[in-house]
Amino acid sequence: MRYDPRAGVTNLAEPTTGRRRRGRLSQEAVICDRGQVVDLSSTGMRLRCSRVPKGIFETTLRGLGSEVSLKCKVVWTRRAGLFKKLCGIEFIDLDDGDAQRITRMGMINRDRRSV
Repeated sequence: MRYDPRAGVTNLAEPTTGRRRRGRLSQEAVICDRGQVVDLSSTGMRLRCSRVPKGIFETTLRGLGSEVSLKCKVVWTRRAGLFKKLCGIEFIDLDDGDAQRITRMGMINRDRRSV
């Protein structure tokens, strides 16, 4: 079986034409205190929650032996059922160390899913 480093990464648009700066990684083992993490990138995440956070807020991501506290803001929202919403969350003032930890969390989860 061949290792594919791009397995699990979904780019919804071409990098030059779309707004997405980084590829997304689907998540199951990453936990957020605001809701369920649907997918994750080094610049933001998609979150399924019952209550949409307002303004700039702090949240904590935990997963597979790592924890990162982040400042975030909601970029978009959509209904995802009767009582749930999907939110596009952007990370604010992210330093390189936190970005690497987030990327590592997503990569470890992706590798874990492929085994």
